[in-house]
Amino acid sequence: MGRNENSDFIREADDRQVFAAELRRGRFSAARVSVGVSAAERLTDPHALEDAFLITYQNRDYEGDLWVDGKPLPTAYMPQGSFTFYDYRRQWQANLRSAFDCLNFHVPRALINGLLEEDDGRPVDTLVLSPGEIVHDATLTALSEAMQAAVQAGQTVSPLLLDQISLAFCSHVAASYGNRSQPQIVAGRLAPWQERVALEFLAASDDDNLSIKAAAEHCRLSQTYFVRAFRRSFNMTPHQWLMQRRMKIARDLLKTTLLPVSEVAKRSGFSDPAYFSRLFQARVGLSPTQFRRRLRG
Repeated sequence: MGRNENSDFIREADDRQVFAAELRRGRFSAARVSVGVSAAERLTDPHALEDAFLITYQNRDYEGDLWVDGKPLPTAYMPQGSFTFYDYRRQWQANLRSAFDCLNFHVPRALINGLLEEDDGRPVDTLVLSPGEIVHDATLTALSEAMQAAVQAGQTVSPLLLDQISLAFCSHVAASYGNRSQPQIVAGRLAPWQERVALEFLAASDDDNLSIKAAAEHCRLSQTYFVRAFRRSFNMTPHQWLMQRRMKIARDLLKTTLLPVSEVAKRSGFSDPAYFSRLFQARVGLSPTQFRRRLRG
């Protein structure tokens, strides 16, 4: 039996991409799986029973059959942009009759409840949705598209960005679909010492040891509160602040030195020179080499 995190229960996929974020209370992961050819019968394998949820986002229209605990449900047509929610404590199986392209989020219940405990929320037992029930959710759609845009083949992705998307995704699922009531939380600003510590930590970290969890712990805050308070203090997310700072360092180095672009990337905090060049092009409108040539006439 394969791993639920990788959607191994879907065999013979044309393409499979798996990415994850290690949060304080558990591992949040997503697997993008696609098959380009329709089939009369393409049954999923039995999945492992575990205390976690599967949340599926459809990148294209899909049609198939679904059984939950051995009982058939009506034939499902799931349009592009829709979500369906499943509890891995129940046994379900699907017949994937059409071509499909989906993003499967694996969310342990302990992860959701751990985040809620940090904000004094009551725990979630299950989600208030029936298996296969179609949901359209603008917030989850935006987060899913942001994650897919960030994670593309051959590109290095900031762990900080994945952390932020993962935290926002789990928090929204808990607040919107968990069988609990969550008191409204009013986010304050970081204290002056927390602002200083947060910026010093972000500035000194490289991609390998950078995470929301570590930044929040340095400020003695929960991850979710830290992100909200940081945004309130600086009018941007931690990832946005860090990218802005790194781009400024890179521009200054390109202006004042003859360092190779790979060394500029390294000194600016980017471990992948190719990713740095793509990001610089997207933000400045010129490649690093073109930017330097224009400055020097």
